[in-house]
Amino acid sequence: MNMIAKIAWRNVQNNRWRSILTVGGIAVAVGMVVWQNNMMDAFTNQMITGATALDVGEVRIVTKNYSEKESLFEHFETNDNFFEQIQELEGVSGVTPRIAAYGLVGNEQRSQVSSVVGIDPLREARTTPLHNAIIEGNWLSEDSREFPAPREVVIGQDFAAQLDVNIGDELVVFVQASDGSLGNDLLEIVGIIHSG
Repeated sequence: MNMIAKIAWRNVQNNRWRSILTVGGIAVAVGMVVWQNNMMDAFTNQMITGATALDVGEVRIVTKNYSEKESLFEHFETNDNFFEQIQELEGVSGVTPRIAAYGLVGNEQRSQVSSVVGIDPLREARTTPLHNAIIEGNWLSEDSREFPAPREVVIGQDFAAQLDVNIGDELVVFVQASDGSLGNDLLEIVGIIHSG
């Protein structure tokens, strides 16, 4: 083994430029592979965080039937005690209720089919970073938890551009109610978000 090391060392010293180029090339290649792996890890983590933080969260509690067929009819009743019990579990940083439906949203000039999500503004702000994505206007008011609640809505930047609406404009929303009837409401735009 000692003889092989001597021969190898002599070979490295015989042509120093070749050795420097070889070592340099290997170092650059390894550096690029490490950089690419880190970029891919960061990109993947960002995609996962973006999808879970704004959309479904890390864990979603639904009925068995809802997971098979996402429908307003497949819901369950909750109360503040229910959320407090979940919040006290180890590892839970926040919990918030959501009601999701698809409907027609528009004004006198334009309308668009859209996802409509009903939230608890206080719990949502404590659980997801959605309220930090406001680029114009404000987040939903705390009075939104009371009944009758102010008729406020926060919409996405692209959706606002499609409907050509701005802060203070009103939108008419048509969605299916939980009893199967057609529900509608008039909502005032209080905030525009950029979710990325």
